[in-house]
Amino acid sequence: QAGGRSLMPAQDLHLHVQQLLVPVLVLVLGAALVVDNTAAIGQQQAIVEDHFDSSCEQEREQEHFLSPSYDETHSRAAAENAMHVTLHNGVVVPSLAFGMYQMTTDEVASSMDAAIEAGYRHFDTAAVYRNEHALGQYIKTRLAAHKLTRADLFITSKLSPSDQGYEEAKAALQRSLDQLGIDHLDLYLIHWPGVRGLAVTDTKAKEKRAGSWRALEEAYAAGKVRAIGVSNYMVNHIEELLANCKVVPMVNQVEQHPQLYQPDLLKLCKSNNIVLEAYSPLGQGHLLKEAPVVALAQKYNKTPAQVLIRWGLQHSPMMAVKSSTPSRVKENFNVFDFEIDQAGMESLNNMSEGRHFCWDPYTVA
Repeated sequence: QAGGRSLMPAQDLHLHVQQLLVPVLVLVLGAALVVDNTAAIGQQQAIVEDHFDSSCEQEREQEHFLSPSYDETHSRAAAENAMHVTLHNGVVVPSLAFGMYQMTTDEVASSMDAAIEAGYRHFDTAAVYRNEHALGQYIKTRLAAHKLTRADLFITSKLSPSDQGYEEAKAALQRSLDQLGIDHLDLYLIHWPGVRGLAVTDTKAKEKRAGSWRALEEAYAAGKVRAIGVSNYMVNHIEELLANCKVVPMVNQVEQHPQLYQPDLLKLCKSNNIVLEAYSPLGQGHLLKEAPVVALAQKYNKTPAQVLIRWGLQHSPMMAVKSSTPSRVKENFNVFDFEIDQAGMESLNNMSEGRHFCWDPYTVA
C-alpha cells in the first residue's frame, strides 16, 4: 500500500491489461472485416454490372462464377425458345414431333405416355399409319391423367396417296378428324406427290395433287386445319405448287439425314418461308455407327442419335422422331442443350450420297 492506495501485483496488472485490450482488438478486427466484405460486395456488384458490357470478357467470366444460376437460367430459356418454330402464318409448333409411323394400336397408349412424360407435345400420325383412332382414344381417355387437354397438343396428320384429288381430299380430311375425335387438325399434309394406282411417271398426278391442295386451302380457310403443307415434295413439286397455289405451304416434311442432305431443297423452302421438317433422322438406325457421328458424340458427350437429331435441327428447326423404347424416347428429346460447331456440321454434311432409306419421290412426275 502506498499513499493510501493499494498497488496491484504485477501479474494481476498484466491480466487486467489483457482483459481491456481483447474487446478493443475484436472491434478493430470486426471493422476491418466489414470494410473488406463491403469492398468484396462492391466488387461483385461491379462485376455483375460489367456482364452487360460485351467488351469485359474477364468480368463476364467472374460474374458467371459468382452467379452460376445465370447460365442455368439462360440455357433453359434458350432451350425453350429452340423447342418451338413459328410458321409463316404465325402458328407456333413444337420443334420435335413424336412420330407414330408403324406404331400399332396396342403400342399407342404406352408410347404416348412415355412421350408426354419426356416432354413431347407434337404428335405426327397419318391416315396410312392406321392409328389415328387409337390416338383419338388416348386423347379422350388418358390425356387428362397427365393434366393436359387437347389444346396442349399439336396434332399432325396426312392425306393418303389413295385420296388424292379435290373431292377425295375433302372426304379424307373429315375421316381423319372423325377417327381422331377432334374438330380440327393443327397441321395437315399431302403425304406423297404421287397417286396410288398411277405410275410414278403419269402426269395425271399433277392434276390430282393440285385438286388436293385446293381442298386443303379451303379447309384452312374454314378453320378445320390451323396449317397446311406437303410431304416428300422435291424441288420440282414445290415449284409447281408455288406457281399455282393461293396459300403457300407452311411445311414440307421430307427424309433428311447426313447421307441425304438436300441443300437445294432446303434453300428453296427457306426462301419461301416453308419449314422443312425432317423425318428418319437416324437413317433407320444405319448411321449410328458412322465414324463422323461417333466422333461428335464423344466430343459433346451425347449419343450418336442425339448428334444426328441435333444436326437436322440446326439445318431446319422441325423434325419427326420415332421410338417405342421409353429410354430412347426421352433421349431423343434431350437435344436442346448443345450445338454442333461448324466443323462438325460440315463433317456430317460431307457424308451425303443421296441415299434414301425410305421412299424416293424424285421419280414422281
